[in-house]
Amino acid sequence: MPSGHDTHHLFIQMTDPLGEDNKILLVNVSSINMETYHDETCILNAGDHPFITHPSYIRYDKARIEPVQKIEDAVQRSIFFPRGILSEAVFVRVVQGFRDSPRVARNILRFLEEDQNAID
Repeated sequence: MPSGHDTHHLFIQMTDPLGEDNKILLVNVSSINMETYHDETCILNAGDHPFITHPSYIRYDKARIEPVQKIEDAVQRSIFFPRGILSEAVFVRVVQGFRDSPRVARNILRFLEEDQNAID
Protein backbone atom coordinates (compact mmCIF):
# COMPACT_ATOMS: atom_id res chain seq x y z
CA MET A 1 0.00 0.00 0.00
CA PRO A 2 1.24 3.52 -0.65
CA SER A 3 2.72 5.14 2.43
CA GLY A 4 2.41 8.73 1.30
CA HIS A 5 6.18 9.11 0.98
CA ASP A 6 6.63 7.75 -2.57
CA THR A 7 7.15 4.31 -1.08
CA HIS A 8 4.98 1.33 -0.40
CA HIS A 9 4.60 -0.57 2.85
CA LEU A 10 3.80 -4.22 3.12
CA PHE A 11 0.50 -4.98 4.83
CA ILE A 12 -0.34 -8.52 5.88
CA GLN A 13 -3.91 -9.74 5.59
CA MET A 14 -4.45 -11.50 8.90
CA THR A 15 -8.02 -12.79 8.56
CA ASP A 16 -10.46 -14.06 6.04
CA PRO A 17 -13.46 -11.76 5.63
CA LEU A 18 -15.40 -11.57 8.90
CA GLY A 19 -18.89 -10.47 9.76
CA GLU A 20 -21.82 -9.53 7.60
CA ASP A 21 -19.85 -6.61 6.18
CA ASN A 22 -16.86 -8.76 5.06
CA LYS A 23 -14.05 -6.93 6.80
CA ILE A 24 -10.47 -8.10 7.15
CA LEU A 25 -7.68 -7.30 9.56
CA LEU A 26 -4.49 -5.86 8.07
CA VAL A 27 -1.21 -5.13 9.83
CA ASN A 28 1.67 -2.99 8.61
CA VAL A 29 5.33 -3.96 8.28
CA SER A 30 7.76 -1.06 8.74
CA SER A 31 11.51 -0.74 8.50
CA ILE A 32 13.42 -0.53 11.74
CA ASN A 33 15.08 2.82 12.34
CA MET A 34 17.45 2.36 15.26
CA GLU A 35 17.09 6.04 16.18
CA THR A 36 13.37 5.77 16.89
CA TYR A 37 11.15 3.50 18.96
CA HIS A 38 9.87 0.32 17.39
CA ASP A 39 7.77 -2.48 18.85
CA GLU A 40 10.07 -5.45 19.48
CA THR A 41 7.19 -7.95 19.63
CA CYS A 42 7.68 -9.31 16.11
CA ILE A 43 10.83 -8.55 14.11
CA LEU A 44 11.06 -9.70 10.51
CA ASN A 45 14.31 -9.96 8.58
CA ALA A 46 15.34 -10.08 4.95
CA GLY A 47 14.12 -13.39 3.59
CA ASP A 48 11.07 -13.65 5.84
CA HIS A 49 9.14 -12.32 2.81
CA PRO A 50 10.46 -11.33 -0.64
CA PHE A 51 9.34 -7.69 -0.11
CA ILE A 52 11.35 -7.43 3.12
CA THR A 53 14.97 -6.56 2.41
CA HIS A 54 16.17 -5.34 5.82
CA PRO A 55 15.17 -5.60 9.49
CA SER A 56 11.51 -4.66 9.92
CA TYR A 57 8.84 -4.87 12.57
CA ILE A 58 5.11 -5.41 12.77
CA ARG A 59 3.24 -2.19 13.54
CA TYR A 60 0.54 -3.63 15.79
CA ASP A 61 -0.37 -0.05 16.71
CA LYS A 62 -1.29 0.56 13.04
CA ALA A 63 -3.35 -2.59 12.50
CA ARG A 64 -6.56 -1.75 10.69
CA ILE A 65 -9.87 -3.24 9.76
CA GLU A 66 -10.97 -2.69 6.19
CA PRO A 67 -13.80 -3.89 3.96
CA VAL A 68 -12.61 -6.56 1.54
CA GLN A 69 -14.27 -4.66 -1.30
CA LYS A 70 -12.11 -1.59 -0.64
CA ILE A 71 -8.94 -3.67 -0.87
CA GLU A 72 -10.09 -5.53 -3.98
CA ASP A 73 -11.01 -2.23 -5.67
CA ALA A 74 -7.58 -0.75 -4.86
CA VAL A 75 -5.86 -3.82 -6.30
CA GLN A 76 -7.97 -3.57 -9.47
CA ARG A 77 -7.01 0.12 -9.83
CA SER A 78 -3.29 -0.70 -9.26
CA ILE A 79 -3.15 1.34 -6.06
CA PHE A 80 -2.37 -1.73 -3.93
CA PHE A 81 -0.19 -4.56 -5.21
CA PRO A 82 -0.35 -8.17 -3.96
CA ARG A 83 3.09 -9.31 -2.85
CA GLY A 84 2.55 -12.98 -2.13
CA ILE A 85 2.00 -14.86 1.08
CA LEU A 86 4.09 -15.37 4.19
CA SER A 87 5.40 -18.75 5.12
CA GLU A 88 3.31 -20.45 7.79
CA ALA A 89 6.12 -20.09 10.33
CA VAL A 90 6.38 -16.31 9.84
CA PHE A 91 2.59 -15.92 9.83
CA VAL A 92 2.41 -17.76 13.17
CA ARG A 93 4.96 -15.30 14.64
CA VAL A 94 2.89 -12.33 13.45
CA VAL A 95 -0.30 -13.88 14.88
CA GLN A 96 1.38 -14.45 18.24
CA GLY A 97 2.24 -10.77 18.34
CA PHE A 98 -1.45 -9.87 18.52
CA ARG A 99 -1.49 -11.75 21.82
CA ASP A 100 1.84 -10.39 23.07
CA SER A 101 2.14 -6.79 21.92
CA PRO A 102 1.03 -4.06 24.31
CA ARG A 103 0.36 -1.88 21.24
CA VAL A 104 -2.77 -3.63 19.88
CA ALA A 105 -5.78 -1.30 19.94
CA ARG A 106 -8.96 -2.39 21.72
CA ASN A 107 -11.06 -2.24 18.55
CA ILE A 108 -8.64 -4.71 16.94
CA LEU A 109 -8.87 -7.08 19.91
CA ARG A 110 -12.68 -6.84 19.83
CA PHE A 111 -12.69 -7.62 16.10
CA LEU A 112 -10.59 -10.72 16.72
CA GLU A 113 -12.75 -11.78 19.67
CA GLU A 114 -15.85 -11.71 17.44
CA ASP A 115 -14.49 -14.76 15.69
CA GLN A 116 -12.36 -16.82 18.07
CA ASN A 117 -10.84 -18.67 15.12
CA ALA A 118 -10.01 -15.51 13.16
CA ILE A 119 -6.24 -15.90 13.32
CA ASP A 120 -5.77 -19.30 14.91
